[in-house]
Amino acid sequence: MCAEWHCDYQKFKEWALNNGYREGLDLCRKDVTRNYVPKNCYFATAAQSAQHKTSTKMTWGNVRNMRQLYQDESMSQDQLAKKYKISSATVSRIVNYKLWAEE
Repeated sequence: MCAEWHCDYQKFKEWALNNGYREGLDLCRKDVTRNYVPKNCYFATAAQSAQHKTSTKMTWGNVRNMRQLYQDESMSQDQLAKKYKISSATVSRIVNYKLWAEE
């Protein structure tokens, strides 16, 4: 956690209220390999938050690449599922922007 938030709850609260905090939302990191700092954090629903857990197989880079390969007709949804080791149903939801919607 950034020093400012760690040392001063009011600073965190102010940032949260100005950056989409609402009851029931989770504090998430855009890049799960980086720390909780203002530029790397946002608020999301539990479903959106689940996309970013470290156990999730996909990353934003993979998602963008997958969409590009599908859009270019370089790979089918079944081929993408095998490449990324996820279900064809998940591929379909990703390429149709029903999962991993752009932030």
